[in-house]
This record gives sequence, structure tokens and C-alpha cells, in this order.
Amino acid sequence: MENCLAAAALNGVDRRALQRTARLGQEVLERAKRRAVDWHSRELPKSGVGVTSRERLHRERRSAAGPQRLLPGEREERQPTLSASFRTMAEFMDYTSSQCGAENTSKDLYIEVYPGTYSVTVGTNDLTKTQVVAVDSGQSVDLVFPV
Repeated sequence: MENCLAAAALNGVDRRALQRTARLGQEVLERAKRRAVDWHSRELPKSGVGVTSRERLHRERRSAAGPQRLLPGEREERQPTLSASFRTMAEFMDYTSSQCGAENTSKDLYIEVYPGTYSVTVGTNDLTKTQVVAVDSGQSVDLVFPV
């Protein structure tokens, strides 16, 4: 704990803030332990398509009793399976990545540097382009990177 306090002091975090954060973290951990779910016992074989037996029984009873309407603001209580949760998460990730699609927009940057020789690299981790440029005093240089 003393090492953490020393590191926190160097980063401008006071002792009380660090202790409060530790206490809140412990509280969250304890709540999570009390809510632990055994996902293996909640999954059914592939034929069940991820529906728990309790949920299937509830659906069968509801369909036998006829359709029921939910009041405004109510929603049907369903326990998600691990597979359904990952499927939902994958759908959100797919949607989000489609919103971040590649746009071919150019960006103009203006940078002032001292005279000298510079290596300028642009791009992503997979695809980078580098140009070496020598800049004299008072000189302006335009670089174009077709990426």
C-alpha cells in the first residue's frame, strides 16, 4: 500500500482520494460476488437456442393462457444467456464499426519547426508512409501523403 501511496503522491493524488477509491472498488467487488451467476447451468444445448428451462416453462404457460398485454413502461423479464449477451455485444460492435467507416478526407496540418532534416510518418499501424524533408530557415514545405 505504501508503494501505491508514493506513486499516487507523485501523480498528484492525495491519500484520502486513493483510500476512497480503494473502498469503493472493494464494495463493487463484494456486490459482484453476491450476484455471481453460474452461466454453465443457465445454458441449454443448441436445440434450446439459449432459452433457459424456467423461461421456456414461463413462455409455455403464457401461451396457454393467451396473449397478455404489458402496461406502458413495463417490459418482459428475461434472463439473458451468455450466448445472447455476446450476440448483442457483437451487433453493437458491428454497428459502431460501421459508423466509423473509412473516410477519405484529407487533413491539413501546419507545423513550425527549426531548420533541419525531419522524417515525417503518417498512417495506421498496418499502413504507414514516410517522407524525409530538409527545412531551411524561413522555408515552407508542403507534403502530400497518398494513403
